[in-house]
Amino acid sequence: MASRSPFLAALLCGCLTTACASWSAHGIAPGTTQPLRVAVLPVTATVTVHHLADIATPPEPPPSEDAEQALIQDRMDEVTTALTCSLMDRLADSFAIVPEVEVERALAEAPPPTDEDRQRWLAALGRATNAQAVLDVELSGYGHIKRKWLAYLIGSGVAEGVVQGAIAATVTNAWVGLAVAAEEIASEVLTWGGAAYLFNVHYAPITLEAELIATHDGHGLWHKVTFVSTDRKALKKLPKKERRRKEVQLDLTLTKAERKLVASLRKAAKHHN
Repeated sequence: MASRSPFLAALLCGCLTTACASWSAHGIAPGTTQPLRVAVLPVTATVTVHHLADIATPPEPPPSEDAEQALIQDRMDEVTTALTCSLMDRLADSFAIVPEVEVERALAEAPPPTDEDRQRWLAALGRATNAQAVLDVELSGYGHIKRKWLAYLIGSGVAEGVVQGAIAATVTNAWVGLAVAAEEIASEVLTWGGAAYLFNVHYAPITLEAELIATHDGHGLWHKVTFVSTDRKALKKLPKKERRRKEVQLDLTLTKAERKLVASLRKAAKHHN
């Protein structure tokens, strides 16, 4: 279990950040008095939500399956649109933000990207708006822990079980080793699978992934993964009835995650100026 503690610490504090050593090598002149001109792309939601109750209070009577999916899509559209606008507002005091209408025009004229050339596509999009950098933000966790993080936690436990089983086999026999491995694997799956379910029920986890791309050469200048489980201080200020509403919990958590993301980007830009 100890082998996972560095990952868990990073995940729970929500501070996984990388940055290029020097932005000047990628067309960002240091020491300039003009703020960095940044094109903020519309936030995309890559999380899959299966039940409306996971993100909002369902209406009465319960909607049909098709109606529920439509309500989920409407809610996610509202969230990503509001987050895009909020990010532009928060960053406006530190950066020269490209007007939304210019970003929309460039997006309408740009061909759809492929996974292989996405960074080059982002750079070209930024150049079309006369921006020096493009901010690409993804809402990859909304009301749930990201699946790949859960898979990591369970998978590392399974690997640990196999190693323990192998050690047991060397000092006893193969059957004992297999039994030890099976017990450890089952324990990890139950622990992390059950813990994730309870965590998602009692918290309002948010995951934001952001990257700043230089339009000069498509190089990644800065990258951050922000994970926030909840905002207890903000919730305590609300009436008890409001605290139980999932959409209220998620809105507060998302605001906290957004603040952390913006603070990190400001710090990175200041460091490289």
